[in-house]
Amino acid sequence: RAVHEINNPLTIMKNYTKILRLKLSEQDPAQRDLGVIDDEIDRVSTILKNLVEPETKKSHFRPELVDVNALIFDLTRLTDQALLTHKVRLKTELSHAIEPIVADRDRLKQILMNLIKNAAEAMPHGGPITIYTADDVIHEGKATIEIAVHDAGPGLPESVKARLFQPGVTTKHGDHAGLGLSIVQALVREIRGQIDYQSSAEHGTTFHIYLPKTRQ
Repeated sequence: RAVHEINNPLTIMKNYTKILRLKLSEQDPAQRDLGVIDDEIDRVSTILKNLVEPETKKSHFRPELVDVNALIFDLTRLTDQALLTHKVRLKTELSHAIEPIVADRDRLKQILMNLIKNAAEAMPHGGPITIYTADDVIHEGKATIEIAVHDAGPGLPESVKARLFQPGVTTKHGDHAGLGLSIVQALVREIRGQIDYQSSAEHGTTFHIYLPKTRQ
């Protein structure tokens, strides 16, 4: 019932974005921004649907051809202004050699949103977050696409590193449940990728995601 009630305002929001897009010319720059809002509404609806579907009916991998760099560019547009209010700067260093790969767009977006959020929270006084991509990175003997999210924070405490991807493990206070990285790891596995990290007080923390180079 809760999912049904949440979907009602989402549907209204989606209808209004359509109305706004019809009022604008096709060349208006706001068309792209409204498209991003539309996509995010669809993503929330999918997440809600997955919450109520029986486990046996869930599809853990929804393959489609994904331009990884374009997806990251859209994320920077989505998060840049919000991050700037916290004095966090989002930078990208993207390899233009990367070709589109078969992946799950929504899950990949959710993974990166979580990592960007964590990186921002690791720097309460602000600083840079850099997203890197690289092609043909050899990981465990296989050529992969690498996506890395780096923050300039103080690094992870040694007491946290060994249990980093376990639910409930967090360096934050207040109402944080410590679920973010365990969700990230589960999502990475669902899209048939792998994740690891490097962290130190001198160089901050970098999370590396390795995705298979499947194009068909």
